[in-house]
Amino acid sequence: MTTSALPDLLTDVLKKEPIPKETIGYLVARTKLRLHDFILRQLATAEDSQKLDQAKIARRLGVSRAQISQQLGVPGNWTVASVTKLAAAMGGEIEFQWRPFSEEKPEAFGGPSPDEFSGLRPEEKDAA
Repeated sequence: MTTSALPDLLTDVLKKEPIPKETIGYLVARTKLRLHDFILRQLATAEDSQKLDQAKIARRLGVSRAQISQQLGVPGNWTVASVTKLAAAMGGEIEFQWRPFSEEKPEAFGGPSPDEFSGLRPEEKDAA
């Protein structure tokens, strides 16, 4: 993230009412990417430790391997249900941790700047 975008993002989240739609859209996209990365890292671990692969996940969920490959490829339309199913098929569940935004800890905003991120589809930007 560029340092110039960081103060603006912090100001948007901590002080503006309402929080701008673009900022919310960025935060939603960043959370999806973090979750996607987390699931992929867990899958890599499970592949090594449990000899688990996409075909086995598909069999466990009663879907095609192509569907699992598509889900793991892009987090665009993940839901709580779809992520829960993936986690269960990999033998686990997801826990969450709350981290408040802080002006003293800008590293909490790690990742691409809003200007650098283009992962949201137009309808996701509008819905955010």
